[in-house]
Amino acid sequence: MHIIYNKSKGGEVSVDNDGLGEILGGDVAGLAKEVVERLKAKGETLSFAESCTAGNVCRRIGGVAGASAVFMGGVVSYAVEIKKRILGVDEKIMQKYGVVSEETAVEMARGALNVMQTTWAGAVTGYAGPGGGDEHASVGTVCFAVAHCGGAVRAFRREFEGERGEIVEAATKFLLSKLVELI
Repeated sequence: MHIIYNKSKGGEVSVDNDGLGEILGGDVAGLAKEVVERLKAKGETLSFAESCTAGNVCRRIGGVAGASAVFMGGVVSYAVEIKKRILGVDEKIMQKYGVVSEETAVEMARGALNVMQTTWAGAVTGYAGPGGGDEHASVGTVCFAVAHCGGAVRAFRREFEGERGEIVEAATKFLLSKLVELI
């Protein structure tokens, strides 16, 4: 399941169950390289807003030779205050849906687009464990969003299992796979 936000349709948000959520095959480094190559081919740029991955997605993209042509940067917004102050995430959204929610991920991605002035932005928020979780999401829950400067935003929610590092790496791979799909 994912949520589609369409600015051109008056901010319409809809849920789509067409199966786009499946992780593409390939290793993380290969996915990161493919993202960079697709952006270069289109002359587009990319930024991130990361929470539970703590900069791992940025590290993976930044590790690709030539990424500086398309990768503008990212915000590691571990704290709720940074999500609000830097990314402009509405506190009411986080209170209503939770810090780990598709709605918060959408706000984070839109904030990254705004702050970094890029063509694309990816966002990730979740509970990698071993502690954490709340009434909205348990440990292993990770929410993502991919936003385009034209207004379209897609959000996804996944449940991962494993140790903290495994969840962070799985979340990184998932977000990169979504970028490969959507760019």
